Amino acid sequence: MIIDKCTITPIDEKEDLFAVLNLLPNPVLDRIAQEDFLQMPFTTQERQENRPRRKLKVTPKSVLHQVRHAVDSNIKNLSKVINKKINKIDTYFWLDLPGFSMDPHVDNEGVSYAMQIYLKKCDNAGTVFYNENTVRHTFDHVPNNGYIMVNNSNQKHAVPNTVAKDTYRLSCYCLLQT
Repeated sequence: MIIDKCTITPIDEKEDLFAVLNLLPNPVLDRIAQEDFLQMPFTTQERQENRPRRKLKVTPKSVLHQVRHAVDSNIKNLSKVINKKINKIDTYFWLDLPGFSMDPHVDNEGVSYAMQIYLKKCDNAGTVFYNENTVRHTFDHVPNNGYIMVNNSNQKHAVPNTVAKDTYRLSCYCLLQT
């Protein structure tokens, strides 16, 4: 499915994992490139307090607010992709610091549909999805790309590589509420 410049395609015949390319408009991407995210206010992510992950706070007129608005403006198109009416999108921003990684896991039952869009380039820090113990698909951590996943017991995924020293992994994580 092509939405303006955005392309969303299933990665295989299961149609429960989709590649998302170019969701955000260029002016927002330009502003992201200029921000110092290490200086933004943050809290810890619930259930991940011991990981080097910051949950960035969204303030009015911030670039994060613009990203959230761009995501929300695609609610009808995202509904078409998952074939369910999305009533609300809860958008969070994760800044993963050096040393961050995530073991293979399935998201908790409270997550039905999730979308993660990468906001800055971070080599070797993408999300890997698995079929049993083999790699199903790797999403590279490059700006304005990511995935939509339908959460189920087979949706095992991880960030197997550790975020390198002097870099960080920045993404927007969205819970698609139906």
